[in-house]
Amino acid sequence: MATAVQTRQETWKKDTGPPQCMFLTERSKISNFTNSTHLYLTETIPVPYKSWTLVPQEIGLFRKLTSLTLSNNALSKKAIANISLCESLKTLILTSCKITHLPAQISRLVNLETLDISYNELTRIQSFVCTLPALKSLRARHNRIFDVKNIRSLVKSRIVTLDLKGNLLQSFNTRFSRSKTLRYLDLSENIITHVIFFKDDLPLLEKLDCEGNKITAFNVMEQRKLNTRSNLRWLSLAKNCLRTFPNAVFRLTSLEALDVSQNTFVSIPREVEVMKHLKSFIASRNHLRSLPRELFCLPQLKLVNVGNNRLHHWRHESWNPDDAILSQEMHTLILAGNKLESVPSVVYSFPSLEHLDMSRNKLRKFPVMFKNKKKPAIVSLDLSHNKLNHFPFEELDNLRRLRRLNLHHNELTEIPEDLTKMWCESEVTLANNPIKWPPLDICVQGLPAIEEFYKLVGPKKST
Repeated sequence: MATAVQTRQETWKKDTGPPQCMFLTERSKISNFTNSTHLYLTETIPVPYKSWTLVPQEIGLFRKLTSLTLSNNALSKKAIANISLCESLKTLILTSCKITHLPAQISRLVNLETLDISYNELTRIQSFVCTLPALKSLRARHNRIFDVKNIRSLVKSRIVTLDLKGNLLQSFNTRFSRSKTLRYLDLSENIITHVIFFKDDLPLLEKLDCEGNKITAFNVMEQRKLNTRSNLRWLSLAKNCLRTFPNAVFRLTSLEALDVSQNTFVSIPREVEVMKHLKSFIASRNHLRSLPRELFCLPQLKLVNVGNNRLHHWRHESWNPDDAILSQEMHTLILAGNKLESVPSVVYSFPSLEHLDMSRNKLRKFPVMFKNKKKPAIVSLDLSHNKLNHFPFEELDNLRRLRRLNLHHNELTEIPEDLTKMWCESEVTLANNPIKWPPLDICVQGLPAIEEFYKLVGPKKST
């Protein structure tokens, strides 16, 4: 017996997972563990035990139990009701247990703070669940909830986090889900086609995730008399069916992060200038053909990702650095996967720019970067998969912070001597270029060999 216990402990240490409380299938053993504070049963019970009652009434003897995790087993109605005898519970996780509804006895769990009932077969969440007095986090991912009306009494709840990812919701109207405490709401991977968001219904909401739905319309409403200020900081409308930019987001003036990637709109309105608090803007994988100057003048903007669009030219009035105050906080700019044939020199007017990605475009030449300009703070520069046949390596000494330069898969034929003068901390990628000078057998030995080569033969003379 001792050997068996030792083997189980060794297995637990190896897997770094919690010990499994298989004793929940045998009443005679439960009394030996009643001082436990945390119980885990996440392994499927072997077939011979299927006839046993999982979670018998004796579970009520666990007066100190604060956390119970049961997963991957079919729980009977009686078993779930018995769980309510543990009134000391603060965390209850019942994932993948084939639950179709929760019994009313759950209302006894007055100390419960976190409830996870994901990956079950629920079609509704009853009022007595939402109104548990201490409940702060409710996760009900991947069930069969088809209407937000089936989430009862949010207005009376104290829930801060509500996760409904991967259900069957077809629409979302905050009129049916009012809450004065909700801060984080996940509606991703449903089949929602339209969203009606009343700011005064969810005054504390900070994060709203609507990614991976079928949204064609996103509306933000407010009562005229109240003129409520939204507290929303983070919004994702990615992977939806928006054919035009959702102008309603301009009413969410507190937004700091907006993700509208993987839709099909072709332009961004100039009204984007009202989003003074925006720090992160992601609009990759759309059909954008141009970008408004106003976007890059937002004072707190740090990240812009407009990769994999249809950008092919830059209108002068949209990119003239002399007639606009560009963001002083811009840190990362991703323009990869477009049809750009030249690099707009204005990108070097961002004093804090550290990461510039222009890979997978149609660049044929790289501009002189520092003429009449302050030296940029670029750390990472990705120009891979373009058509560059020349790069101004002689200017690299000005990029004192550059650590990664990716010129992979271009049309460069020469590695100049200037490249060997770069500081040793820098990483330069030149693979898949038709390099002819220095000879290939020298290049494959790395920069030290190339440097030694130039010391011996001198710079290549132009022909």
